[in-house]
Amino acid sequence: MTSAQDIQKILIANTIRLISEGGFEKATTKAITHSGETPVDFRMNEVYIYRYFGSKEHLYEVVFETLDVEFFSELRNAIDQI
Repeated sequence: MTSAQDIQKILIANTIRLISEGGFEKATTKAITHSGETPVDFRMNEVYIYRYFGSKEHLYEVVFETLDVEFFSELRNAIDQI
């Protein structure tokens, strides 16, 4: 069984990949839920975006917050090595 946390991670990863490959136009709700890797026994659909994030726009906010945290962490590590 796929947990809520796993589903959220899949949606975030798919969104990041789609936006980076083709911009917001390519990151449709259908593309977000039907691309990328999902567990074999799990069927993803667009309802999960709204169940876990409320809206596609909120999913985008979470994606960019996630990327900000990762960027800041990488920047801090790079500065510490100087």
